[in-house]
Amino acid sequence: MEDSKSMAKKSDPERQAYPRSTFRSGDVVQRLKGECARVGSQRAWAKQAGVSEAYISDVLAGRREPGEAILTVLGLTRQVVYVETEVRT
Repeated sequence: MEDSKSMAKKSDPERQAYPRSTFRSGDVVQRLKGECARVGSQRAWAKQAGVSEAYISDVLAGRREPGEAILTVLGLTRQVVYVETEVRT
């Protein structure tokens, strides 16, 4: 039986907030390309995902960013990260 300390650690929202993997834009596009190939075409994937084929085409061509509809079907969420580029004195 688990004690309350170990249970609290498992349910700590801060501990669960970290992503399992991080992806760059190109990684998301590659995942989308793979999923389109897996189901047979961009058209088939778009239909299953409930988005337009033109939207999928634009994302794959880099003209648009993938939105929530695409990310959700891919099992991803968008998180913005700010990184310091230089130290100010």
